[in-house]
Amino acid sequence: MRYFLVLLMMLPLISLSAQLDILFENSKPIDEKRYKDIKDDCMLFDNWTNACLYDIKGLKFNNIPINYNGESHFLEAKKNEKEFIDVNVKQVPRAVVYDVEATGMKDLAFMDSLVLINVPRLQTNSTFHILLYKDLDKLLYLEFYAALNSVTDQIPGETVVRERFNKKYNLVLINDNGVSKFPVTQKKKIAKEFEDYGDYIKWCKSNKMKPNQYESLVKFLNANP
Repeated sequence: MRYFLVLLMMLPLISLSAQLDILFENSKPIDEKRYKDIKDDCMLFDNWTNACLYDIKGLKFNNIPINYNGESHFLEAKKNEKEFIDVNVKQVPRAVVYDVEATGMKDLAFMDSLVLINVPRLQTNSTFHILLYKDLDKLLYLEFYAALNSVTDQIPGETVVRERFNKKYNLVLINDNGVSKFPVTQKKKIAKEFEDYGDYIKWCKSNKMKPNQYESLVKFLNANP
């Protein structure tokens, strides 16, 4: 009887281990030099950062190192020191990072956690978006991707190609008016999109905040739901 009870207690762990094996199927070698000839980088975080992954059934996988590749548009998850996978969004549509500081994203340091989520209705350049704000009638996401720019130089007897990643960030707002996308640098566009919730530029001046910062946007929406 005792062994039966022990076995029952172990079943969730066995099931989780089996699901973890399925998650990391089709892993491939980590190549830290895969972009060595391209200037800058295409990753969302500075380094691999621990996250909780959630599958479509709500099963939670703790402490999985992840990073988002803005060039391939895949969320990458580290299996071990030598292997990683491109996360299947149909299998794992959500990831949560609780140590925001570890990501190196200083513009989002004000957030308690980063929720990366796959939103099928958003036809953008990203498969995962960072959820900045949500309430009953609106959602605000951050889209990230990396464009690969190439410049060709012709010199006698040789063609030299110089490549560089250019990181792009866009806000994506979903509300009763539909879906709109715009860079955080476009203050007039942001003010126009948010005018149903108040005068954004005036609010920023009153609260001594910069209108082209994510923190300002989130605090404005919290103050004007």
